[in-house]
Amino acid sequence: MTKLSLALAITVLCSACATMQPALPESYRGPVAKVKDSMANVTSKQGDFCVLHSIDGRPISNAINETIERGRGMGLNLHAWLTDRRIPAAAVRAGLKCQTVHAAPILAMIGTVQSVEGTVDFAPKPDGSYIVKGVLAPTGSSVWIEDAGSGEVVTAKVTSAKQGPVAQRADPMTGRSQARVSSLPAFVRSPSQVAM
Repeated sequence: MTKLSLALAITVLCSACATMQPALPESYRGPVAKVKDSMANVTSKQGDFCVLHSIDGRPISNAINETIERGRGMGLNLHAWLTDRRIPAAAVRAGLKCQTVHAAPILAMIGTVQSVEGTVDFAPKPDGSYIVKGVLAPTGSSVWIEDAGSGEVVTAKVTSAKQGPVAQRADPMTGRSQARVSSLPAFVRSPSQVAM
């Protein structure tokens, strides 16, 4: 296993290990709103998930973490799990992410993973119902929150013009897959840069 593959596997596994906090603090007694995660392009092996992953910097449970956690030991089939939660109906900093999730880390290493992530200001209305939406595409990806009833976009869109963190492509000479790396942490290098 190359160092790149190992680094990606550790990143995927550790993303599900963060200590999640309640979206609605126990002491909160004010008005609430509901926010639901979404998914698209779901197959038996992968899906694109758009989630609310943090509120005011506090990590909260979301569909990506739940799908990864509930899928452990379930083989190479994706067991998608959607999450919704009640949050304070007050102005917050909402951490949003839209990412391709694979049924198993090995599939992420040999497949395409696209992702966009950022933080937006969000002021849900009391008793409001919202959904996290997004699009993942090689030419650009975006994630946002919209009103579940009207479809009106209620936050800024987090947008990336870059391709996902790792895109696999076949070498025209050998037919084997090669990783093309962009937007990865500095410690992760392409296979040609890793000393064996």
